[in-house]
Amino acid sequence: MQLIPYFIEAGFDILNPRADLGGRMDPQALKDRFGEQLVFWGGGVDTQQTLPFGTPDEIRAQVRERMRIFGTGGGFCFQHYSQRAGAHSGRKPGGPCTRRWRNTADLD
Repeated sequence: MQLIPYFIEAGFDILNPRADLGGRMDPQALKDRFGEQLVFWGGGVDTQQTLPFGTPDEIRAQVRERMRIFGTGGGFCFQHYSQRAGAHSGRKPGGPCTRRWRNTADLD
C-alpha cells in the first residue's frame, strides 16, 4: 500500500487489488484510505488463497464482503473470475462467482 500514493500522483486512477498479500492490501483499509481517489477494478475475491482453496461458501462470503466494502459509495468494478476458478481449482465453471448482481442489494 505504501506505493499507491505515488501511483495516484503519477495519474493512475484505477487499482486491481487481486490478493490480500499478507494484510498489505486489506480491502477495507484500501477503500478507507484511497476510495475517493481510485476505482477498484477486481479484487472481488482473493485469487491466491480463497478462490483456489476456499469452499464455494467461503468464496461466496468473500465476494459478498468485498462487494460491500469496495461497492460502498461507488468506484468498484467487479471482475468475473469463473473461468479462472475452474482452471486453477479443478472446479467446473458456473460456480459461486458466475452469478451476476446488479448491485449489492441483490447479494442476499
